[in-house]
Amino acid sequence: MVYLLQYMRSERVQSVLHLDSDVLLCSSLDEIRIKYSNTMSDCAFLIPREDDNSLRWFASGHISFWTIDLLEEICSFCLNSLCQGEYQELYKQKWNWHLTNQTPGGICDMTTLYLFWREREARITNLAMNHNGNVFDLAVRTGSNYYEDEYVTQSGKKEIRFIDRHPCLRCNDETRSRVRVHALHFQGAAKQDFPYYYSGNNFKGKTLTDMAVRFQSGRRKLRAFLKSN
Repeated sequence: MVYLLQYMRSERVQSVLHLDSDVLLCSSLDEIRIKYSNTMSDCAFLIPREDDNSLRWFASGHISFWTIDLLEEICSFCLNSLCQGEYQELYKQKWNWHLTNQTPGGICDMTTLYLFWREREARITNLAMNHNGNVFDLAVRTGSNYYEDEYVTQSGKKEIRFIDRHPCLRCNDETRSRVRVHALHFQGAAKQDFPYYYSGNNFKGKTLTDMAVRFQSGRRKLRAFLKSN
């Protein structure tokens, strides 16, 4: 975040959309700006819904929007939260909760991002939520987003259907309605799925990747054929 802030200061950039390297952007910035024109705040990232008594305290900035003012605030907040007794106690509380309940997880940047959001909720847009049929992906290999099991899954990952060349998710409720997803997050082992969903222009190295994908697909079909015979 500090490097991003330095860039924005040096280039006099007032706002920026930040994506991790394992995120596939599926819409233009103009499309996102139009779809979120009435809901985008000074800052935006993904915060899954939590029970009030939960100590999961998780928020993710793998897809995030920042104005320079909010980015300056989060950089200061990160440093202050590690030094001030109030936040140190919160970190200890969360750490002890994981130890006591033998629950995977702990304390990381996503914990700090959650605490930052909790104090500035009115100024931060939650990209994990469905905003009038638009959403950003928390992680491809889970049906959860804002809610647990919010979207239909297929073969261990969110069911993604392209409608008019736009990827859409299907709500896992009685409506079964489609939701436009503007970016997909291929976290961890899901990175190997990245080439299957990229539909943009060719670039250096993509040809080799396409060949590898076709090779793996051929091997799977051959194994299935031999198994069935």
